[in-house]
Parts: sequence; structure tokens; C-alpha cells
Amino acid sequence: MLKKSVFVLIIIIIVFQNPLFAQAADRAYYVSALGNDENNGRSEQSAFRTLEKAVERSANGTISTIIVIGNLNLNKPTYIKSTGGREILITGKDSMEKLRNAKIGNEINISHNSILKFENISLSTLELLGYYDNFPTTLILGDGAVVSDVENSMAAVNITDGILTLAGASIKNNKCSGIYLNKSKLVIDDGLITDNIIDKNNAFSSNGAGIYAFRDSSIVMNSGKIQNNAKYYRINPSYYGACGGGVCIEYGCSFEMNAGLIENNLAEGFGGGIFVSNGGSFIMNGGTIKNNIAKKDGGGLWGDCLIRNGSISSNQATRGGGIYSNTRNRIINGTISDNQAEYGAGIYIEDDRFTASGGKIENNSAEFVGGGIYIRSGALLVQDGSTIINNIAGDGEGENIFRQ
Repeated sequence: MLKKSVFVLIIIIIVFQNPLFAQAADRAYYVSALGNDENNGRSEQSAFRTLEKAVERSANGTISTIIVIGNLNLNKPTYIKSTGGREILITGKDSMEKLRNAKIGNEINISHNSILKFENISLSTLELLGYYDNFPTTLILGDGAVVSDVENSMAAVNITDGILTLAGASIKNNKCSGIYLNKSKLVIDDGLITDNIIDKNNAFSSNGAGIYAFRDSSIVMNSGKIQNNAKYYRINPSYYGACGGGVCIEYGCSFEMNAGLIENNLAEGFGGGIFVSNGGSFIMNGGTIKNNIAKKDGGGLWGDCLIRNGSISSNQATRGGGIYSNTRNRIINGTISDNQAEYGAGIYIEDDRFTASGGKIENNSAEFVGGGIYIRSGALLVQDGSTIINNIAGDGEGENIFRQ
């Protein structure tokens, strides 16, 4: 019996002296509505009360994971001032891989030299502000992170002078833009931006129900979906007041789409899928833009574009079911097909020099004229390698190409 006790004691000593065990036991702070910021935060029973306290401890120590238990709503904003340049994970999944129904119902403001990643947690409004000593502030929304049910705000996620990576999260069911960018960068590696509605009573955001890139910002989409978002006119609409059901790109912003899906978005004005204006640009290297609707012009896309590959299909508008083009645009490869409009079902050209040096424009259907392409003003250059076939015009005039 004595030998057995000694053996067990030796095993216990070995385990607790093992640095891997110590690291596992030392890897997280806990935050709970039942906690207290006077606690040490090292277990659920001794959890902190506020996220600020946990981030402060993490920024000044070696622990880089914060586990949130239950609903932390404080009925006041949470302010994250700095993580000291360290990446800190805030998650609702504990060390035993169990989901803990984590939710932060109040607004979170993130600033200065911070790198935060959220996973497996429900969030409300996120506000990220700025560079600090040339270090960008970075927000990563990973698997299981959900930002939803936000209203009376410019957007559910507001990024100014920072970097946002969407890596598996969902931004959904908000009565405002899903994401607002101002002098910032967005990378969409995976995730979902869906069912964000800007109706006539929203006084904060003018355009872009899914994403609104306002000034000197960039978007790179490598995967993911932007779908079922809608932008309606305000009570007192302006001519361009309901643009970009899925994405709005303005004032020197750029959008490069490498893959992913933009579908089933609605703009009561222009650009059902994407609206590009005021010096913005859009490059499509791949992916799909389909089933979007603009009540006026540009069902799939309105504005500046370079189409290198991908598919723009089954979109609808009054003019330009697939693309409404009013700048020097070009299609090199890809397919514009099965779009519908009254005029210019595939492409509507106005005050533009459009070059088709490759790709296919086919099976588009106009109610009146210009099944494939309608040229109101400007010029169309069709080069070898481009195919414009099997388009339909209801008036029987200009089925593939119509020039006014």
C-alpha cells in the first residue's frame, strides 16, 4: 500500500512540474457577469467582471486567451484601449471545447495599438478607431463570431484607420450597413454578410447595405458570401440615395474580388450587387455576382470595373441588368449571362469606352432593345476572343448589340 501511494505521489509531482501542463492551466482569463474585477480571473469561479480588465491583464502578461461565460451586457460601452500590439483571442468556447453561450450586448470600442480576435461569441456594435504610433489597430472576426441586431448606428462594424479580417464570422440581421470602412482595409477570407437592411427610417448611412467603403479604403474578397442585403431610399430621397444593395465603393476606395458570392441583394436605386462611384474601382478576378436587383440601373454592378474572370448572371435592372457602365471599363474574360433589363440586359453603356477583349456575353434578355449590349453614348470596342451571342431583345432590335 505504501509503495502504491509513493508511486501516485511521484506521478502527481511529474505532471505538475511538466511545463506543458503548466502552460495549459495558465492559458486563459475568464470573464463573467457573476465575476469581479478584484478577482484574479484565472477560473470561472474567480472570473473578472469586465472585458476591459481581462484585456488589460492580457496585454501586460503572457496569457493571450480570454474566455467569456454567458451574457456580459453592462448597458454601457466597453472600451479596449490597447493590447500592447499582442493578438488576444476573445472566445465563448472554454478549455474543454464547450460553448458557453457567450454574448456581449453592449457596444465595444477598440482603439490604439490593439489586435483582437473574436470567436464563438455574439456581439453588438463594434467600433474600431485608428493608428497609434504607426501600428495598425486590427480586428479579426473568426469562426462562430456573430454581429447582429444592431440599429441606430452607421453600421454594425465601424472601422476607421484600421484593418478588419472576416474569417468565418457572420454579420447579419442589422438595420444598418453591415460594415462601414473609412481609410481602412477589409479582407474577407470566409464568412457571411447577410440580411442587413437600410430602410427609409435610417438616418445614419446613405449607401451600401452589406458594406459601405466610404473613403480611401480597400476590400479584398477571397471567399465568403454577401447576400440578401437591401438599401432603400430615405424618407426624403436624393437621386443617388439608395445605392449598393450588397457593396458600395466610393471616394478612392477599391474592391478586388478573387472568389466568393454576391447574391440576392437589392438597391432601390442603383447597383443591386455593387455600386462604384466617385473615383472608386472594382476588379473581378473570380467569383460570382448573381440574382441581384436594382430598381433603376446596374443590377449586378454599377460603375467602374475590370472583369478578368468570374460570372455576372441572372441580375435585374431597368438599365444594365448585368453591368451599367459609365467609365472606361473592360472585360478580359469571364461570363455575363442570363441577366434581364428593359434596356441593355447584359451591359448598358453611357458616356463610356467599353472594351470587350475576351469573355462571353450571352443569353441575356432585354424587354425592349439591347439584349447583349445597349450603347446610349460612348464607344464599344470588341476584339478577337470576345463572344456576344444568343441574346434576346423583345422589340427584335439589337439582340446582341444596339446603338442608340
